[in-house]
Amino acid sequence: MNPAAPTATVQGPPEGITSTGTAESAPLQSDVVGEKTVTSAADPSQGIPTGGEIVPITSVLESGYSILPTVVPTGTMSMSAAEPAPTAGTRGDCNATAPAEAGKGKAGLGWMKDSGECASDFLQPGNKVSWGWNWSAKRELVPAVLDFVPILFGGDNDTISGFREAKDQWGFGVTSVMSLYEPHLAERANITAENAAGIHKEVMNGMKGVYEIGGPVMSQDTTGSIEVAKKWYTDFYVACDQGCVIDFLPIAIYGTDITKSIGQITEWYNLFGASNGTPIWIVEMDCRDLSTAQGCPAEAAEAYARALLDWADSTEWVHRYAWFDAFVTAGSDKDNGNSLVTSTGTLSDLGRRYAYGPAQ
Repeated sequence: MNPAAPTATVQGPPEGITSTGTAESAPLQSDVVGEKTVTSAADPSQGIPTGGEIVPITSVLESGYSILPTVVPTGTMSMSAAEPAPTAGTRGDCNATAPAEAGKGKAGLGWMKDSGECASDFLQPGNKVSWGWNWSAKRELVPAVLDFVPILFGGDNDTISGFREAKDQWGFGVTSVMSLYEPHLAERANITAENAAGIHKEVMNGMKGVYEIGGPVMSQDTTGSIEVAKKWYTDFYVACDQGCVIDFLPIAIYGTDITKSIGQITEWYNLFGASNGTPIWIVEMDCRDLSTAQGCPAEAAEAYARALLDWADSTEWVHRYAWFDAFVTAGSDKDNGNSLVTSTGTLSDLGRRYAYGPAQ
């Protein structure tokens, strides 16, 4: 048995959701979780919420990308000068000198078969990478030292059967699981909220008390809006009728405006997590114009990452995050500044910062 995590059952529509399953139009204000005030980004001119505090926004790039001033959270982004992050190398000649070890931070790796051979470069002493996932129910190449987070990618019978078969092989390296992947999008799982609620109850609820259970992974549409996702998830909550076990809310956020991105994450938490203290996992994030699918150039990507990582590390209700991506050949990220690895599979400048924090 895996270590049991505290498990919360959905208690019905969260605050801000009507009994008919529609989101109220009134602007979000703030919610209090314990003694912590969470302020929404309904008024971007006020700044960006960071764990209850408001941080002023500064635009520093002529290209128009809006980022936050650099903030280094205490104890989360530092790297010992005696243990420098690996530097550039070649595939098959990785720079890791010590056995791989998991870090203790919130950072995770989206790791697939084309992610290169140098996973150990992310996992040297001083790293903050604690978990990994691969859009699958099977660990495959996700490094064994990391907490692996499987996902039920779709709702068809074959995918559900494969998920259950994989579950028998998880062992002690799994403590959390995630439900359906982007079911609200036609090009992904494409499942109605009502059917998704039934699948979640059938497949995920039975793991209560053994694994921490995530809800369906939600994301923006190609315009960068979260309105479709909000409507779908509202309907999902209503269809669950207090019967879906959900311990965390996984979301994917992309953008070029850090103010908007953090505002969307905060709005999602205020709508679906704040009333019962359900934390957010940002399972995908990077600097990208969704209307063109074009990733940002290196300077803008690093600025966006710096701001988003600093905010996520200092925000109590963000429990985990994973940058997209650590691929060598998949998609177009090898040609833009978002990739954590180089074309040889070793760490890029952004990858070193992601895994080890800013250089000292």
